[in-house]
Amino acid sequence: MSKKRLVDLLILLVVMGLVYQGGKGLILARDQKKSQKIYQDLRQEASPQEGEKRDLSSLQEEGADIIGWLTSASGRIDYPLVQGGDNETYLHRAASGEKNALGAIFMDYRNQSLKDPLVLVYGHMMKDDAMFGPLKDFKEEGQAEPFRFWTEEGSFEARPKLVSLIPGETVLDPRDYQDGQGKEGVYDFLKERALYEVGPAPGEEEPWILLITCSYEWHNARLAVLMVAEDPKNP
Repeated sequence: MSKKRLVDLLILLVVMGLVYQGGKGLILARDQKKSQKIYQDLRQEASPQEGEKRDLSSLQEEGADIIGWLTSASGRIDYPLVQGGDNETYLHRAASGEKNALGAIFMDYRNQSLKDPLVLVYGHMMKDDAMFGPLKDFKEEGQAEPFRFWTEEGSFEARPKLVSLIPGETVLDPRDYQDGQGKEGVYDFLKERALYEVGPAPGEEEPWILLITCSYEWHNARLAVLMVAEDPKNP
């Protein structure tokens, strides 16, 4: 291959790369706008009623997999909670079921409900603070805040206990802790990788909710925020 042809090929590859990245940027911008509208409509539909209840039954007409709602104390995170048949679907779909790069906040498909001893909840960390984007601020000690979760039965509060950075390859299956036993090992794993703790370690008998999102300290890093819930059996 001549030097000129090699240079032309390299230029072509660079141009193709720029076009590809530009296309991805346009798709993301389009999906961000769509996502904002979807969740604005769902918030209006599920605005708290008398007694701090949310009408989840009407929401389920908009998205059949909606099982609850979660809101951070500041209100920066305020989304329906969905559960699909796997942990892939809602990485790429909004809570309404529409394809969307921002996805949804979703509970692990292996959890039975928010009443489980260990609940795993996932969401994207978006640069514009959508979805679990505000969790990046939790990396700074003192910034983690409580959440309120709504179900069809009522609501309960969950408070942060530990903020950690873990490998994305970490394997956690909530079905392994259905009797509440063995959670101490999960806590030890998170504590070894903790950015900081909030108060004393939680007891195994307490309901735990682990919020998990992507982070960028290394390839495939994850931010994990361990919350301890009020007894959700009696919200």
